[in-house]
Amino acid sequence: MNQLNALFLFVLLACSLNANAQRIKGSDTVLPVSQETAEIFMKDDPTGG
Repeated sequence: MNQLNALFLFVLLACSLNANAQRIKGSDTVLPVSQETAEIFMKDDPTGG
């Protein structure tokens, strides 16, 4: 499951790197999931690489 969380985080980060990306306003229901995933990822790999 940790690999799935890391993949999810990678996809989120990759999408956010494009500064010209379209911003869509809406629900923040995935915010808790993405925050927890980021915390797990950083706990497993504090260097982020």
